[in-house]
Amino acid sequence: MPRDPSKAAHKPRMRVFHHKSRDGCRTCKDRRVKCDEGFPTCQRCRRGHRECVRGTVEILSCPGTRRDALKYAKIPAEDSATNDSTALDYFIHNTLPFMRQSYSSPVWDYLLQLLSDKVPVILTVAAAIGHQHRALGDRPPDGADYAAAIAYNAAIRAQSHQLFKSNGSDVVHALSCFLLIVLESLHGSIANLELHLRPCVYILKQEHDPNMQQEAADMLNHISSLIELYITSSMSFGPRELYSTSARKMLQTIWACRPSADEVVRIERSLVEDMVSRLDTWMPAAESGCDLPAGDPDTAVPTLDALQAQESALDAAAENYIETAQGDVKSRAYCGFAVARSLLFINAIRALSELPVSPAVTLATYQRTVDVCEEALAQLRLCKSKSPANASNAFSIGLGAIKVLFCVATRCKDFYLRRRALLVLETCPRREGIWTIEGARFHAMAIIKAEEGRALQRSPDRVLNNSPPEDWQVRHSEVVEVDGNSMMRLFWQSDRSRALTIEDIPISNQLISSPLDERAPTASSSEPRHSSTPL
Repeated sequence: MPRDPSKAAHKPRMRVFHHKSRDGCRTCKDRRVKCDEGFPTCQRCRRGHRECVRGTVEILSCPGTRRDALKYAKIPAEDSATNDSTALDYFIHNTLPFMRQSYSSPVWDYLLQLLSDKVPVILTVAAAIGHQHRALGDRPPDGADYAAAIAYNAAIRAQSHQLFKSNGSDVVHALSCFLLIVLESLHGSIANLELHLRPCVYILKQEHDPNMQQEAADMLNHISSLIELYITSSMSFGPRELYSTSARKMLQTIWACRPSADEVVRIERSLVEDMVSRLDTWMPAAESGCDLPAGDPDTAVPTLDALQAQESALDAAAENYIETAQGDVKSRAYCGFAVARSLLFINAIRALSELPVSPAVTLATYQRTVDVCEEALAQLRLCKSKSPANASNAFSIGLGAIKVLFCVATRCKDFYLRRRALLVLETCPRREGIWTIEGARFHAMAIIKAEEGRALQRSPDRVLNNSPPEDWQVRHSEVVEVDGNSMMRLFWQSDRSRALTIEDIPISNQLISSPLDERAPTASSSEPRHSSTPL
């Protein structure tokens, strides 16, 4: 039909231009939702209790707008760190004592020497740690979060610049990577933490010059010791995390760099290798819902004998280590935590191997684990520190106490001992790696509530007599996201089948109390310091 010339031609409607921001977090990008670009945690991740991940790649990329470019241009990576004397003073007088309290090492004095020599990358990263640590306090100064975010970006850029310098020192590289690991621990990002672990391990493996001076080689060895301690105890201690390929490769690389470890560490390494090898057959079956591998009767007795021999060797090595330390409380505490981790590995190997172990033997190992942790924490408190362990920004490096006590509270079958483990947990430093007391307590109480609620429904008499049924316990747990909601996924094992069943329970924002708290007496009358919920 011909067009009517009397009518004006229709002008096409132009789309309204919307600026597309690329500064959102990776979590919102993966979920395909709009991010408000809040820093360090966006509003969506804060409301959904999700990890707000900003990768190093995004931070190192060019600013998205001219205003951003001007903002970042005012923060040179190497020069401005020396001007932030407040953050550096806070790092030296408040943060560094926590590091010294956790583990005795000549690295800390070497770090102070580099700060006095004004090594740019060390100054920048140390200032960023000081900013982040100060922001975690009970009464942080105004703008502390913003200052921590700016300092965090400057630290990433300084580290990237340092790694590409041809005349850099391997020791400075490794130490700056380790400091970034500490920074990411306080920042709470495990994804970015792993990004800094990889180049650090690479430096220890590939760039170690055989012609290096002995003093520098010894310092590299001390730094690698700290990194190994951190990976084993703080990041990848659980069976689920150790099953990941990246964590295993990093541990194996560090073990290759440090073949001459002390006997306590050597035994712990062998237990980790044994546990991880058994996970190769256990985890695929658990994830697919197939029957779990049954224990081999022919190898049960030799395996139990070998574990008993390792436990005896561990005791002897610990006694020898303590005698060599000559009363140093930090060394005694370090040895105690290593023994506690190893004891937990032994029980994990027994469980994964489906060995016919007496419940009394397993309970005795858990009991000793809690005793050792309690004594080691008491030794740690003997060390003079300006900041108390229960401060909101208190943290530790390489103890593993939070994760050990969390595992006892969620795996032990004795109702009283698991509550005692939670009570001892309250005496730990508030943060360790990506773990916090509050997060561990919340996760543990959610599992305890689900387990004891199920046990009460099936056999209330046995529960009140501290003798629960066989199929009441969660074999594995993890936090997942289902339809945008945070859920705790529980893997149950039925008494009629060896296969695991999966149950998702929602995670509420409030602390969870157990059904048994109103029906059964607790093991201790003392209340935890940081919890308003009875344990």
